[in-house]
Amino acid sequence: MMAAHSQYHYLQVDGKVSVRPIPENDTVSSNAWIYIVMGPTGSGKSSHTYFYHIPDQYQFIESLAEKKKPTISKDCLESVTQEVVAYDVRSLKRSNQQVIIVDTPGFLDTKLSESRIAKMITNKLTTLFPPRSSPDAVVTILYFQPVTDVRIGGAKRKAFSLLKVFAKTYNSISICIVTTMWNTLYSPRQIEQANQRLELLKSEIYETSNELSTTVLKFDFTQHSALLILDEDNFAFNIGPYSLSNGHTKHVQYQKVAADHVLDRINNIQRRLQILAEDRESITGSSRTERYLLRLINQEEREAKLALRFFLCDLWDVNPQSFCECFPDEMRPPRLPIVTSSIPESVLRQRFVGWWKDSLRW
Repeated sequence: MMAAHSQYHYLQVDGKVSVRPIPENDTVSSNAWIYIVMGPTGSGKSSHTYFYHIPDQYQFIESLAEKKKPTISKDCLESVTQEVVAYDVRSLKRSNQQVIIVDTPGFLDTKLSESRIAKMITNKLTTLFPPRSSPDAVVTILYFQPVTDVRIGGAKRKAFSLLKVFAKTYNSISICIVTTMWNTLYSPRQIEQANQRLELLKSEIYETSNELSTTVLKFDFTQHSALLILDEDNFAFNIGPYSLSNGHTKHVQYQKVAADHVLDRINNIQRRLQILAEDRESITGSSRTERYLLRLINQEEREAKLALRFFLCDLWDVNPQSFCECFPDEMRPPRLPIVTSSIPESVLRQRFVGWWKDSLRW
């Protein structure tokens, strides 16, 4: 049942709340209230993640609607959302403004850099408004973080640092961190450990910034909890025409942090290519299994090189100087590759290669 209107400070509920994807060419009100949902794959921000098999009620966007769609999540190891998708939240307004949810690809994806995601968000925000309009929209960033994560690793710390810089390029003075997966905790010990991780999250990551205030909230995978998060009052900022016209990549601090992120991805792929080369050299026979394995290694190598080309393009986009210093022999600007590979097949290949390596140890 829909919660009473008096429970919200800024939200106006007029009937059953539903969520509808906004068609590609449709525009929104110039003073809309836009929520950008971000976070690692499998964090519970939306249904467009294939990282864990998460029931629908664990998804933030779907929790806004009383009727959930039945087949949202799949049991796979890759992020599926590879584009930014905007949703119109029906029968809901904030301060009498249209409410828009912008879903984004998962952070820390092996094939998609955070800088590319930031660029995609900028492009989406630009296309949401009518041509030649002066948008005065209010934008809120919601970053979703599973409380079940045992620790915050170096990659996630870097993602948080990029998120902070990204927010500041849009004149944000604060950001909201939404912790998820609380409903997966059942024993008192699990709950105690999760609360300890929550406090560690606050102290290690977000209270270190003197320039950007952070609000940390709990999401319990209910509609009321989702609406309370949208009703928060201290983490919004006006996007205005200045932010859209100047873009995120012109911010000097953003360029440095984003370039470091992309270089990490490039180094990881280069190491992966070296491992694949060693795997190929280890195949000395010509049995049917070894021939099949060699085809898998060759295909995975092609996909790794494809991802490498994308990350080189990302590096050029955010910091051409870093690109020239690190890759003086590369074409400038690098040519964007054409995608032809299949993500699910690559997952199967990795599993097969892993199985084959394990079998050699026995």
